Amino acid sequence: MEKMLFSGVQSNADVALIAIKGIKNQPGIAAKVFGAIAEKKLNVELILQSIGRGDEKDISFVVAQEDAEKAVDTLKEAFAEQDYHEIVCDKEVGIVSIVGAGMMSNSGAASKMFEA
Repeated sequence: MEKMLFSGVQSNADVALIAIKGIKNQPGIAAKVFGAIAEKKLNVELILQSIGRGDEKDISFVVAQEDAEKAVDTLKEAFAEQDYHEIVCDKEVGIVSIVGAGMMSNSGAASKMFEA
């Protein structure tokens, strides 16, 4: 019998994506970003970190929509304006997660999710 590819799907539309673009690509920067966020008692649901582009990289993360402005203000307090290019807040996003034991042994799992 074939295993089910996906055993569960979860979504959350009450989130906001925060991105600090063009921040220094150096050890400890992500710790400083999330240390500042933690000090304000903000919960992070998802983190995306780009590969470095020379001396810079982007760090994005997802928080509850109600915490979006506080997260942006926190980053602006923690970093000087010359330390980054831009801080972006997008409330028109959502998270869709899939889980299943068959995902590791079946290529194309991500493709099937995005097709749906």
